[in-house]
Amino acid sequence: MYARPKKLNKKKWLALWRKTPYVRHGKSRRGEISKAKWSCSAKQLQSLSERQIVLEMTAAGFLKDWSQHACPHCGEGQVSKLQRRACGTWAHRCCRKSCQTYILPQACHPVLSTARGRDYQSLKDQMIILFGLVAGLTTAQNHLLRESSKNFISNMSTRLDQARQKFVLREEKKIRFGDPLQKQWLDVEADEVDLGKEQVGDKMKRNQWAGIVERGRPESLVIFKTSAKLTKPRAPGPGPITKKDWAPMAKKHLKGRKILFHTDGARAYKIGMNRKSKLDGVVHDYVVHKLKKHGASKKLKATCVQLFSHCIEGKTVHAKGGTQIIDRCCCVCGSTWGRALPPFQASESTTPECALRSGITGTWALISGRRQATCSGLCCEFLGVASHLYVVFSLTVTSHLHAALSLTAARAFYNP
Repeated sequence: MYARPKKLNKKKWLALWRKTPYVRHGKSRRGEISKAKWSCSAKQLQSLSERQIVLEMTAAGFLKDWSQHACPHCGEGQVSKLQRRACGTWAHRCCRKSCQTYILPQACHPVLSTARGRDYQSLKDQMIILFGLVAGLTTAQNHLLRESSKNFISNMSTRLDQARQKFVLREEKKIRFGDPLQKQWLDVEADEVDLGKEQVGDKMKRNQWAGIVERGRPESLVIFKTSAKLTKPRAPGPGPITKKDWAPMAKKHLKGRKILFHTDGARAYKIGMNRKSKLDGVVHDYVVHKLKKHGASKKLKATCVQLFSHCIEGKTVHAKGGTQIIDRCCCVCGSTWGRALPPFQASESTTPECALRSGITGTWALISGRRQATCSGLCCEFLGVASHLYVVFSLTVTSHLHAALSLTAARAFYNP
């Protein structure tokens, strides 16, 4: 099944190095924010009326069309089409004689608010604030631009992060690396990152996370938290990932999937068909990121990318080992974690873990460098994910919310 290939001379090795791309399958180009283009801008949102925003967002799947569903207040009445109220706002109305309740277009929405009184914000203002949050503005910056309540913006940011987190946790369960039915062996990278520390007595508790991503498919990024040991306050880090943390994830995601696995020199990663710790369907390569001594006289030079050759199933496969893509994802996760901590905290009630899960949606969208087709004039980029994924997310979350809410709880989301 697996055998070591013959060594090449310097001339053949150099030609093979130039011929072998780092990303052998999928998309190799990284997306740039300066070249990204959304289907709408804050200027276009400002020029639209509230009725136009409701119609566009309903057509795109961001808002629910209540005229095709039962009244969320009584649960039985048929809901009318969108109509203008005496106060100037647009809403639906229950046609049941004993109910006759007005239903705002954003009722029961996981992100938008239907608050009254001091915390009231029109749907148009909420969409512009949401646009700013998705674009990366903090609560304070949004407050200066829109002169809206800081608490309202903070609460919306929290709901947005929580909705994104639920979406990421659900989508991670569907991610599969490689394919045992195909002949091609795919490249997968893994690495860990230290995202911060906190004091626990006279020791330091580290927040260490590990990630797995398939080359050419940035939307396959999966992260999990490791059980890092307590360290001394002046320790440089928590150390490499342990086998106790990595072995279950390797069996769950990589076993039997025809994977060329690329990592750094951590011992816990050394699992595969070419290692002492065997794992079917996985061939492991690693590069040394740091100058290391190997014995009394031999030294291992630091390398970021290295060419590897493997003889698998009678065929020689050439691939470049390294952790360039997963390191890029770790940088995005690190900046997201940092923005969730004071003094750059986007929302006071958002935990760093929730912000990290929320930031993965941006990693999926930005690193992939792809622009999905829109559902309508205004795309559902408001959660930072692909439009076709977000439509499913919006409708699923809202339906689950309706199923879980009792009649009393539904009134809390309703604005008469």
